[in-house]
Amino acid sequence: CASLGIAPQTLRPLFEEVLRDDAPDALRREALVQLSWIGSDKTALLEAAARLKGPRPEGLDRGSAAHAVAALGRGQAPDGLRSLFRLLGYFHAGHPLRGSVLSALTRRLLLATPLAQRREAKLPAEDLSALSGILFSESGEPARLAARLLGGLEDARATDALLRALTAAAHLFTAGARIVRANPTISAGR
Repeated sequence: CASLGIAPQTLRPLFEEVLRDDAPDALRREALVQLSWIGSDKTALLEAAARLKGPRPEGLDRGSAAHAVAALGRGQAPDGLRSLFRLLGYFHAGHPLRGSVLSALTRRLLLATPLAQRREAKLPAEDLSALSGILFSESGEPARLAARLLGGLEDARATDALLRALTAAAHLFTAGARIVRANPTISAGR
């Protein structure tokens, strides 16, 4: 959009209209790519696009769902957060799209929201519970993003989950160190 010198607010309705129509898949994919850069407040359209191929899409379908999620993350509509949390529960644990949803939530809740406003706005308990659950049910990027979100929200209700996750990680690290010390061939890389 920017390279063409056309303002996003001019193009956004055109891309959103493509999602409403029975457009060919290639055109829908391109509309989602463009909306992932400029965002959209048509949350129902974007949530439907993310769910279109089920909770475990692969290949191009996964890319399209990820672009729909990114567009929700760049949008400003308050119901966009609800859509993102619904999608977090929709995509299966361990699926890469959960990381995409967590990244979009990070953008909405931490990067696009001033700290003072974050401290005043409290997430519903079920949303905090969903993020806390990820700390214990997933590993790698999703768990890291969930921990970042919980810490960045500065909500005292998240403290217990973060402390439990840190304690569990410390116990795993300590156990791993004991195993390495007890078995010199592990520490020598053999």
